[in-house]
Amino acid sequence: MKGYEENGAPVPALTTFAGLYEHAKEMNNRPPFDLPPLWEKRKSHLDMNTPFNFVSTCDIIGGTPAARW
Repeated sequence: MKGYEENGAPVPALTTFAGLYEHAKEMNNRPPFDLPPLWEKRKSHLDMNTPFNFVSTCDIIGGTPAARW
């Protein structure tokens, strides 16, 4: 896995729970960036440095010949 650049800004390969909550707050917890109430309630039980999501540069287009039309 590795990050990439978007509009000249680096996009890291991994996001964390801290980033998830920060982004939701930046977006005023409005859809589609709002978090379920249980996630807010249990926030203090999480390690904020735990990876939550990732990006990759894998080429996933194609599939098997049988899957192509």
